[in-house]
Amino acid sequence: MTRIADDGPQWAEHDGGSGHHAAEWASDDHAAAAAYWDVLDKTGRRVHSYLFTGPGPLIGCREIADQLRLDPEGTKNAPNVVAGSLNGAGAASKAAKRSFPFRWWKTPGGTVYAVKHEVAALFEEAVGPGGG
Repeated sequence: MTRIADDGPQWAEHDGGSGHHAAEWASDDHAAAAAYWDVLDKTGRRVHSYLFTGPGPLIGCREIADQLRLDPEGTKNAPNVVAGSLNGAGAASKAAKRSFPFRWWKTPGGTVYAVKHEVAALFEEAVGPGGG
């Protein structure tokens, strides 16, 4: 499993697009994290919580879809299922006035996601383990 250190150059080389044009998260952004979390729907919170519980490693979209049973029949395209589950991240980022708390990269095997340790710790402090 590939892990990325919080200061690794890969964080700047993501495929995140406009969701990363806002301010980055700081360790004292508790109110912003709570505002972000409040906007997410239940499925969006589940996906974020899954990413936050294992910060650092690249997590594939198929793993996320399978572990969270986002596609119980296994008939849908995993990148689309996970991306659809994260639809609320745009509105949440606007509410928090921060960038997405996760990054993603397109790979030949599908999209992979990761969260910095400091961002995962911030959300755990702000909304509780697993989102409260």
